[in-house]
Amino acid sequence: MARVGAPVVLALFQGWGDRPERLGNVIAEAETPNFDQLWEAYPHTLLETCGAAVGLTPGMVGSAAAGYAAIAAGRPVTQAAACLDAAIADGSFFTNPVLIELARQVRDEGRRLHLLGLISDGQVVSRERHYLALLALLAKAGVPGRQVLVHAVLDGYDTPARSGMNYLARLAAEMRRTAIGRVATLMGRAYGLLPLGGWEACERAYGALVHGAGRLAASAIEAVQAGYSRGEDDLTLSPAVVLGPDGLPLGRLADGDLLLCFNHREEGLERLLTALLAPAEPPFDRGKRPELRVTTLAEYGLAKPFGVTVAWPAEPSPPSLGQVATVAGRRLALVAEAVVADRQQLLGRGAALDPALCLALPSPPLEHMVDHPQRLTTAITAQVTAWLEAGAADLIVADYFNVDLAGHLGQPETARLAVEALDATLAPLVRAARRAGATVLLSGCFGNVEDLALANTARPNPAHSLNPVPLLLINDTLKGLALPESGEHGLADLGVTLAAILGVELPRATGCDLLAQLAPLAAPRPSEEGPAALEISAAEALAMMIAAGRDAARWYQAAAGCAADPEVGLVYGALGRDEERRTQALERRHELLAGSPAPAPRRDGPRGAAAPDPRATALGALDRAVAEEWQTYRLLCELAARNLDPHGTAVLEQLANEELEVFQRLQRLSESEAIRLLALGTG
Repeated sequence: MARVGAPVVLALFQGWGDRPERLGNVIAEAETPNFDQLWEAYPHTLLETCGAAVGLTPGMVGSAAAGYAAIAAGRPVTQAAACLDAAIADGSFFTNPVLIELARQVRDEGRRLHLLGLISDGQVVSRERHYLALLALLAKAGVPGRQVLVHAVLDGYDTPARSGMNYLARLAAEMRRTAIGRVATLMGRAYGLLPLGGWEACERAYGALVHGAGRLAASAIEAVQAGYSRGEDDLTLSPAVVLGPDGLPLGRLADGDLLLCFNHREEGLERLLTALLAPAEPPFDRGKRPELRVTTLAEYGLAKPFGVTVAWPAEPSPPSLGQVATVAGRRLALVAEAVVADRQQLLGRGAALDPALCLALPSPPLEHMVDHPQRLTTAITAQVTAWLEAGAADLIVADYFNVDLAGHLGQPETARLAVEALDATLAPLVRAARRAGATVLLSGCFGNVEDLALANTARPNPAHSLNPVPLLLINDTLKGLALPESGEHGLADLGVTLAAILGVELPRATGCDLLAQLAPLAAPRPSEEGPAALEISAAEALAMMIAAGRDAARWYQAAAGCAADPEVGLVYGALGRDEERRTQALERRHELLAGSPAPAPRRDGPRGAAAPDPRATALGALDRAVAEEWQTYRLLCELAARNLDPHGTAVLEQLANEELEVFQRLQRLSESEAIRLLALGTG
């Protein structure tokens, strides 16, 4: 069994995931000679970083918090979002005593309730189902709807830059259905919920919430459209204040009001909550601070000293890797950008850490990213090198944030340069480790830029991905060894492997020591050049799309027939007729090309498609169609890139361009429907 000992460096390249397809894959497009050589020379595998592998609901993207928690415990640690999802599913959400008492105070005492959080389904910080469930709970409790004010923070960081209109529209539709709530303020995430925002941004957010200071608007839709026309997006939307019928701000925070923060994580809220709750004056003149009764849906560490009520307190945390290691006499060192340094503390929770070995390097401003995509890559590697040369620590954890940030900003070219900057830092990092006799474990907590849509085809998708991340075990004594190709691994395994290298054991860990699974290579590694080539003829390409079009048309027809809302039935019907027209045109092209009709349609119904939801909305129907067209476009591009038949490739490329046109047309329809819903729902 292979064994290596301390020191060990855990280098986390956040946002660097693994995905075989090339479309929108910045990792595949970048030049990464150092990573490629290391991948060939040393044992490696892929780690799952999403869903149940890190204590989240299946299908949820991973995050640094969930990833670090799994590494620290050597097992998935249930996250707040998963607890809330489960509570909504089993109904206990709607009987939560804290929320029921909150509703009682609004109903019986006439208090106003302010809902503050991220209007998004980016999943890392908030979930759409959570705040929509709150509206349903308040309606069921008989709360007067006009006593509920929503302070909407748009995303644009974990969601496409101008997708906020659709999220607001779904919120407006639910507010109209439940007769609960009015949007009182809006702002971009850079002001209300982004660590990179700074105190100046916090001051503007505070001013809008407390003093009604900001861009004035008659409605939420007016505020968003005005911001977009100024060139702003969901991330940068200037704080806007919605006016009531009397011409005054609709919902300023005032003494005696109730405030409920519905994000499942406090990330980005630290400054704003400090300004609202801390007796000490923040770095700006806040005026009179309102006396609020504050509740958070999940537990926020920062809010504990302020006596905040928590609807879902966190479960007790298991002993961390850092705690177990330091008790055993091992030394832990942490280095990261200041804006993400807090998440590293999960590794050392409960440990007596040396402040000199916990460095949070000052983060450059957000706007510097385009000109300096490397950010603090060189500085972080230099600090790791200095600690290795000094023998300062047994475990060094370095968090590299630049690739993930470039992905969140939706900038493919900047992301490519950021990836190449990380690749360049591997050479000095590995050299320093060799000189110190150290092992480097190179991985990440989540993917991002390997699934970043191209800017010239659609709005870039800045969200964390569901893809696995690479893990490299870099030590010259491990050359010639490999991990079994079968079997799935996760970040919990990374934590157990680190513990084994340090000679300690994590209690109740469920992960496995990957070093213990290493075995000699039986044969040279096969070349890993991506997916196999295909031979799809022009006629086969058309037949494939004809079959898909027939399936889609029948699904839309079935959805139209079962829709509870006649308006939704009309939308599905129109989508079905459009699919039929496009399929008939493809059938004519196939007959001209092949000299015979396309294969007869199947009678067993569409394969792999979920049954239509009778409760779907018109916006939901359009959003589903947009997503389907985008997936079809991506598939056609991938097939064209792998196809060896030139005529078939030409047809696949033509079909892809046609799908892209349909996607863009449906996207415009979806945005128009969102605007209509907003106009109906928020005035």
